Amino acid sequence: MRGICVVIAVGGLLLASCAEDFTPATDVAGLRVLGIRSEPAEVAPGQLAEVSALVVDPTAPARHNTLVWISCDPDPFDLNRSACSDLEQLADASSLFAPGDGGTPDLPPGMKLAGFGDKAYYAPPADLFDALDGGDPRRQSGTVAQLLLLAIAEEVSPTATQEELKALFERVRTHEVASVLALFRVRVSESTEPNHNPQIGAVLVDGEPVPAGAHVTVTPGRDARIRFTAPEESLESWDQPLPTGVERRTERLVASPYTTGGLFNFERVAVNEDFDTVYTPPSGTGDDPLPVRGRFWVVVRDTRGGQSWREHRLHFCEPLGEVPAIRRVMPSEVESEGGVTVTLEGDRADRVLDVLIGGAALDRGGYSEATKQFSGGMPALSPGTYPVLVRTVDCVTLDTGLKVTVR
Repeated sequence: MRGICVVIAVGGLLLASCAEDFTPATDVAGLRVLGIRSEPAEVAPGQLAEVSALVVDPTAPARHNTLVWISCDPDPFDLNRSACSDLEQLADASSLFAPGDGGTPDLPPGMKLAGFGDKAYYAPPADLFDALDGGDPRRQSGTVAQLLLLAIAEEVSPTATQEELKALFERVRTHEVASVLALFRVRVSESTEPNHNPQIGAVLVDGEPVPAGAHVTVTPGRDARIRFTAPEESLESWDQPLPTGVERRTERLVASPYTTGGLFNFERVAVNEDFDTVYTPPSGTGDDPLPVRGRFWVVVRDTRGGQSWREHRLHFCEPLGEVPAIRRVMPSEVESEGGVTVTLEGDRADRVLDVLIGGAALDRGGYSEATKQFSGGMPALSPGTYPVLVRTVDCVTLDTGLKVTVR
């Protein structure tokens, strides 16, 4: 049996407490909530926010996890008085849905069901700040609404009956089904400079940017230096009301990397600064095997609660082998909006890892043993003619000599 992990967002970071053996926070070996974000990142009273989460489980990549969301309205005085702040309830959050006495689930006062599925929708009360004077600086500095996310490692139909849901939550309560509880805060204010979620720029491995949509490639057992960048406009400035007056501040961004194997020497890294984290991949030996499904995630957070993330497939370079000889690309002319399936034919196409056109990889690209072809979705590109490059399983980049014209 696997227990419940309680994950609490503190200062925009997700902190986990699990009744399992200790493993590094960056090593994703089971059901995890790696990030939660609101769009927009900061809302005004009455404004609707769409909240989503990065929930992963490399042990069951095809499973659609069940996500249940609960919201708690903010305290206009920002004194953290909220039902979602009751740590006693969080210690056994499954009891919110499946009481130990077998009774009917009944959320405590102040908690509301905000969503059942991949997204939740929340709007703070339109009269939230009516208790404050019009010039009160707390209207600008804001407060936070809280959302609880219960991620369950079992797929349940949105049309499930009450009896089926009750049985599911009972399995969660008795630890028959793995689950993770996460707490997220949505900032609410009347600020004229509200926060926006940061954008992620380049992910650099040993100084080389990973092409958009391509694999992160590393050599088993060999350290790789990882660096993260973001556009300068993601480092927003704002006026922060203080008891002594107003202070102009600028955000800082922090990146948290995660993988399905290996170790990072730093679990959080400053973005857009001359600083790397060193990633040590598994060696591929019996005591340190390579993961069957390699994945790499990065979650970037700003100092006001905004978040963004990106996922890459993770590939461990194979020994040098035969070079693919790609002779044909179909179609050779596509429309600029992308999405068209592009196919490559040639010898040893099974040794192709990524196909790059216009600096971006084909979406969900892969080799088919049945057709002996490599296919993937064309990225959206500006009109022009682009060379077709391939990255191989032994981590060599080759120019095929072929071109694709985007109309």
